[in-house]
Parts: sequence; C-alpha cells; structure tokens
Amino acid sequence: MTAQSLDRLPWLLSRAAGLTALGVMVVVVILGLLSAGKVWARIGRPRWKAKAIAWHQPLAWTGLGAIILHVSLLYFDPWLKPGIRGLLAPFTLHKLPTRWWAELGTVSLLLIVMTIISFYARRSMKDIPGGWKTVHKLGWLAGTFILLHALGSGTELAHGWPRTVVLGIAGLLAIVFGLRLALGRKTASAASRT
Repeated sequence: MTAQSLDRLPWLLSRAAGLTALGVMVVVVILGLLSAGKVWARIGRPRWKAKAIAWHQPLAWTGLGAIILHVSLLYFDPWLKPGIRGLLAPFTLHKLPTRWWAELGTVSLLLIVMTIISFYARRSMKDIPGGWKTVHKLGWLAGTFILLHALGSGTELAHGWPRTVVLGIAGLLAIVFGLRLALGRKTASAASRT
C-alpha cells in the first residue's frame, strides 16, 4: 500500500460509512412516517405497526453510529483537516468548495441527536405543547438534509446511476410523506365526525 493510498483511506472509509448512514436513515424515516398515526391500519396491516416501531429505534441508533463513524473518519483526512470544531459546529468549514452542502450534514447530525433525545425525554416533555412528537418530527427534516448533503457534497453522487438512486430515494420519501399526510388527514377528519 502506497503513502498516497493510505492518505485516501480515511476519506474512502468515511464515504462508505456515510453511504451506509444514508441507506439506514432513509429506512428509519420511512418506518417513522409509516408508524405515526394509523397508517398501518389504514392500509390494512395494523400488526405491522409494532414491527415497524421495533425496527425504527435500533436502526436509528445504527444510523447515528454510521454518521458518527463518517464524521470521525473525516477528522483524519489529511486534505480536509477539519478539526473538532469544523466537524461539529455548523458553518465553520471554509476549505471545501462544497462547504454549504457539507454543512447540511452537520446540521442533520444535530437534528438527529435532538430527535433521538426527544424520544427518551418524552415523559419530561409532556407539558410542552405538541410534546416530544413535535421535536421528534425534526427527523424528517434531518432526513431531507442528509439527502441534500449527499447530493451536494458526495462526489460519487454527482452524476450517473448513483445520483439517480439518491433522487429515486428522495422520490420514495416524498411519496411516503405524502401518504402519511393523506392518511393522517383522513384519520383526523374521521375522528372529528364522531
């Protein structure tokens, strides 16, 4: 292994962890959207809600772990040299030509941490209007930012079939989000009539 390939190793491993995080977090967002309200009951699979929730939580932790690995490995990138501040504080990376896209990754990391914490703090947030569920909805925003981050700063996703896959994922998320909104409205209007 040459010195040049060793220099690229943190970047390559970070990319792999980032793509893994992208895939896992997409599944987490989809399971979360489908588990909210009575979506599973509306599509005739009420027992699937418990299964979706059972997978949602451990996958969220897996996705967060992959994101932390992605960010941690960037610390060792000899070209980027971001430092701790550049990795964890939004809008502090100045070296990247795609820094605004990269910053969306930092913002999404913070939103994901807030989303996960909101679940564990749900009992103490019961007096807040909307409660933990309002904060937990930041997961959808985080998922959107992750996709934008991947499209804008991921060089391998800039063109060709990888970009098509990510755009397909974005379309799938939009469809699931639309389904969730449509079924949520039907449930709310049915409840108001009774």
